[in-house]
Amino acid sequence: MTADKIRGIVPFDMAGEGVVVHFKNSDLVQLQTSAGAEWLTHAIDHLNAADMTFMLQLIDLGLKVDGKPFRGNIDDIDRPVIEIYETLIDGLFMATHGRTLKEHIEYVTERAQELQDAEDSPPAPAL
Repeated sequence: MTADKIRGIVPFDMAGEGVVVHFKNSDLVQLQTSAGAEWLTHAIDHLNAADMTFMLQLIDLGLKVDGKPFRGNIDDIDRPVIEIYETLIDGLFMATHGRTLKEHIEYVTERAQELQDAEDSPPAPAL
C-alpha cells in the first residue's frame, strides 16, 4: 500500500477504482463530536474489536473519489475484515500523524531508543 503523505491519502482499491481513504479535517471533527476528546483512542479500540458498525461509520466518512465522498456498499468490499481495518487505521494515522500505523510505530520506537541512548550516555565534560 502506498500512501500519499502530503494529502493523507491511502488507496482503497478494494472498494472500487480510484477510491481512497482520506479523512479530511471536517471528518475528524465529526469523529470527535461523536466520540469526545479521546476520539482517536476510541477509533482504535473499536477497530481493534472489529466493530463493523464503527467501520461502516469510518467508511462513510473517509472514502473519497476525486476528493468527494464515495458511498460504497460494504458488501461490495469482498475482502477480509483485517484488510479493511488496516486501510482505515492507516487513513486515520495519515490524517493525524502523516504516517501509516506501521510508520508511526517505527517512528515512536526510534524516538524512544534515542531517548534511552541519551539517558545511557555519560554527561559531556564541562568546559
